[in-house]
Amino acid sequence: MHTVKLDIQDSIYEHVMFILKSLDEKGLSITEYKADQNSESDLYFSQRQKQLHQDIEDIESGKVELLSKKEYEQNTNEFFNTLKSKYAN
Repeated sequence: MHTVKLDIQDSIYEHVMFILKSLDEKGLSITEYKADQNSESDLYFSQRQKQLHQDIEDIESGKVELLSKKEYEQNTNEFFNTLKSKYAN
């Protein structure tokens, strides 16, 4: 798998997208980004922003349970202790 970033002038954008969309969908995934200051320095900014908004919505709707700091630390410690006991030399 390869990732390619293209900077396309507005005058040829539609032509390039037509060519890309005509290719086999199994071999190509097209993710479009709006040209803004954030995406110039971080190619995946828009994807992470979208995921963050979804995470916040899930928390606020009760779809996902948020752990307290103490619960998080306990769960993390239990997890690492389990890993150590299973895979320690």
